[in-house]
Amino acid sequence: EKTKAANRLGKTHGTVEPYKDVAAKIKNFRDSMGLLRKLKSDSLKPRHWKELMKITGREFSYEHITLEDLVSMEVYKFEEPIDNVVLTAGRESGVEKDIQAIKDFWATNEFALVRYAPKGGEGRCSVLADTSEIQENVDDNIMKIQSISNVKWVAPFIDDVKLWERKLAMINDVIAVWVA
Repeated sequence: EKTKAANRLGKTHGTVEPYKDVAAKIKNFRDSMGLLRKLKSDSLKPRHWKELMKITGREFSYEHITLEDLVSMEVYKFEEPIDNVVLTAGRESGVEKDIQAIKDFWATNEFALVRYAPKGGEGRCSVLADTSEIQENVDDNIMKIQSISNVKWVAPFIDDVKLWERKLAMINDVIAVWVA
């Protein structure tokens, strides 16, 4: 709407000094709208905002960024690199959620135990009741964490992934020894 009004004014007042500046600001804002929508993504973390500062060559406080700050950066000039940062942030968010799902599963999972009583003897200790479900979950999570480790967006989480690869391998080994 403002663009149309500016175009109408341009026909009659296009040569007036402030017109060109106002028209440029309106165009900048219009061209920036799509990117501004993308930049409100919850997936953008401080590391992504720092990358955006490098791309635009502007320093800003990403905790308190304003619409005026974004428009003044002329983000429309950096559409492709900004799109890449936003896409990367979204993919990294998915990786982070997958890792968190594995962590949450093992933090809340409880194993069923039964008393171990050798043939007619007295119960001496507890053992796992049925390891098949546990083994299935371990195998699934090992495959999932290996899959996660092979995506290009894993870099910020590689330490967590390596840790969970070791933990799951240890769980796998303990179950193998326990049921042997």
